[in-house]
Amino acid sequence: MGYVHRGLGDSQEDILETDGAMLYNTQIVSMPAVIVDGEAVTAYIENYYSHPEDDVYLVVGGLEVLLQISSSVSADEIIVTNSDTQETIDIMEEDTEDGITTYSFFMPDALVTVDLEIGIEKYDLWVGNTRVTEKNCSDILGNGSFQYVPSLNKLFITNSTGMLDIRSEISDSLTIYLAPKSTNTVGSIVYTGNGNAKLTITTDGNYPGAISLSANTFVISGFSSLILEQNLVIMEPEDVAYDNNGKRLATTSATISAPLSPITEGKTIQPDGNELQPEQGNDVNKVVDDILYTLGNANNAAGDGYDDDGFIVINSVTTDQQATEAAQNYAPGSDEYLDRFKGLTFMVPAGSGDIEFDMQTLEGYAMKVMIGDATPVIVEQAEKGIYKIPYNVSEPTYVYAYNAGKIGEANGARGVQKGKKTTVYIKIYTVGVNPKKVKSANPAGQASGGEYQGKTPEQGQDIESEAEIEARMGDVNGDEAINAADIAETINAIMGRHSGVFDKTAADLNGDGVINAADIVIIVNKIMTK
Repeated sequence: MGYVHRGLGDSQEDILETDGAMLYNTQIVSMPAVIVDGEAVTAYIENYYSHPEDDVYLVVGGLEVLLQISSSVSADEIIVTNSDTQETIDIMEEDTEDGITTYSFFMPDALVTVDLEIGIEKYDLWVGNTRVTEKNCSDILGNGSFQYVPSLNKLFITNSTGMLDIRSEISDSLTIYLAPKSTNTVGSIVYTGNGNAKLTITTDGNYPGAISLSANTFVISGFSSLILEQNLVIMEPEDVAYDNNGKRLATTSATISAPLSPITEGKTIQPDGNELQPEQGNDVNKVVDDILYTLGNANNAAGDGYDDDGFIVINSVTTDQQATEAAQNYAPGSDEYLDRFKGLTFMVPAGSGDIEFDMQTLEGYAMKVMIGDATPVIVEQAEKGIYKIPYNVSEPTYVYAYNAGKIGEANGARGVQKGKKTTVYIKIYTVGVNPKKVKSANPAGQASGGEYQGKTPEQGQDIESEAEIEARMGDVNGDEAINAADIAETINAIMGRHSGVFDKTAADLNGDGVINAADIVIIVNKIMTK
């Protein structure tokens, strides 16, 4: 490689000076020759050359580059970035002599950016090799995929790709927010600090994001605990959980997502027979059009499944205890969930509306519909028709529909018809969800204190002001009035048998996280002072 001499101004050497900083023997593109007065500068360096007879460190990519800076500039204020990958290149301090400190870095085969970030605050958080700073936190990699809000210690991820590791040394617990409807891939998430920091992963409950992780050892490690919010669960692998004692999620790959997304727009869903065939064995365990079908013995004419006449048959009986156990302890779609629950599972968004089933039950049999942990609604409908169930929930909520068996008698009767299924207890032709009001559930804008820079599908959501939240406190059934019906609903909740229109947030009037007689007293006072 021949020596290339490019003098700057009157200089007879290839030097860029910035208040004591010098880059030797560089070809510099699109910047002034000399910058002084301690200004933060960016030098775009295209190629490096070395004179064969000189002791010069600047050479073609892959070898060492020498950087000399006045001792008033600290190593933390030197940022060298690979402009192709946006990764930060490690700076190594060599020696200090006569007030000049010598640093070096290894040059990649790429355009690099050298920043002197004098007085810029840096955070103990890295995405890949890029350290998060006051300067880059609004768009860490320059492609909109990572944003950090220092005041909240929250890292927002929006459709990230690649396998960049996320590393934190911040003593406070870290929250990672998955942008609405985003699909993200990263490497590992690691805590290497000295504190007892927790990791929380959250998202928009009405429009959940997802994240896939892959690592050589553990995908998440070092945190004292892992907290998943807004119905997020570890979907794959099913049999792992975060080990708080070992501080690790002991798997080399994992996917964290919500098993189902709430049905936020009104629609009626008709089962698709082609999609509802057993894929393995004799059972159906599949999400189609936002509904999870867990159906048993589907290949048998007396089992559950799709009938040629265009409806879903649920013959397997699920007890209330089995339904509650599945709902409380297992992720929808898991094998353990299928073992305990046969029926349909879907989600309604935060807010209020109606659930509609076009259905029919064999005489004497009943279907039960459980909204979250509410007392199940018993549905008996001898003739085919629409059955409507109202809901009013403060957060996105699962709905469970299942065969409750023969009411008051032993389960032994059979209904016979001409379609594929010879035994029919419960027929479901369509499922409809008609939200009247969709309330926000941890949207990105709200979660970031208004600082989120990405796109968010918040159309149609009612982001309530503090005044609006205060005004509806006590209206536990969502009928926009506070009266005796709200007292009755709250008493039922205290007794453990509230309905699907019970808004837990509106019932906790004193904000202590417990619904009890003290809340009823406040409701009564509200009624009396109207």
